[in-house]
Amino acid sequence: MVHLHQTKDIQKQYKKITARMIDLITKSNLLPWKQSWLDMDQPLNWATLRPYRSINAMMLTFTRRVKNYSTPFWVGYKQLQKLRGRVEKGEKGTPILIPQVYGPIPKKFQHEETTGIYNFIVRHVFNLDQCAIPERYHPKLLVKENFNPIEKAEAIIAGYKDSPQIHLSLFGALYNPGSDIIRIQAKDGFRPVEEYYGTLFHEMVHSTAHPTRLKRSMKSFVHRESYSREELIAEFGACFLAGEAHILPVVQKNSASYLQNWVKYLRNHEDELLKAAIQGARASNYILGKGRRGRKKSHEIGDLTISSGSLSKIGVM
Repeated sequence: MVHLHQTKDIQKQYKKITARMIDLITKSNLLPWKQSWLDMDQPLNWATLRPYRSINAMMLTFTRRVKNYSTPFWVGYKQLQKLRGRVEKGEKGTPILIPQVYGPIPKKFQHEETTGIYNFIVRHVFNLDQCAIPERYHPKLLVKENFNPIEKAEAIIAGYKDSPQIHLSLFGALYNPGSDIIRIQAKDGFRPVEEYYGTLFHEMVHSTAHPTRLKRSMKSFVHRESYSREELIAEFGACFLAGEAHILPVVQKNSASYLQNWVKYLRNHEDELLKAAIQGARASNYILGKGRRGRKKSHEIGDLTISSGSLSKIGVM
């Protein structure tokens, strides 16, 4: 495991936060995790803002979920060119059906709902996550509210010395390990404001897995079990950063729900929560510029230990 070179104050803080999150996770009345950013499920054409219908809506919704795209917006190749965008290299389109009317229907075959003879052609559209687009062309569909920055949280973001680039996403947030880019929705799309920082902290911790940083296995972004483990690490790390920014009391219950959701996939590993807390502490320290040269040694955060009895309460034993 990892031993962190920390001050006693940091050790004490991490110990308290870890114990608090474990305690929240063990509570049976914990509410389900709640997405903190505004979202839209209806697939929309980016150029026209019109919703897709019928089988096209089903296909695009399914593809978005499978591919984990953050935005409901789709665009055709020619539409994208007109709006001065481009498809990212290697990305492939999703097929949709476009009806074409070839002429009037003979009277003996007509009824109230038919207006012509239809044929369908196949076209391909791209989700905006697959495209490079000028920010000035982003659809303005979110309800805006005044955003009041939290100074300590902003200082943590600015202090991440070798941070990946942070790009604006139309919806949600994600870290792409291939391009080493964080994408996150505009600040004023989060409710409450503290959740913006908690979400960004989560993606920042993910980014520490990159080979140029802490070199956690990139398999974590592919396989269910290892992905679950990486999600625990990212959320624990985000909690430690939230504690540093003094926003943890606002986000801790939603974070605990998120941790509880992912730990259920690791039932055969009784100490996964503690391992994730240790790795999350290492990642948060890296972001804060403290103890970046961790060495493998112990199974503790400060003098924190978690008993098997505590872990059995959440069904990981």
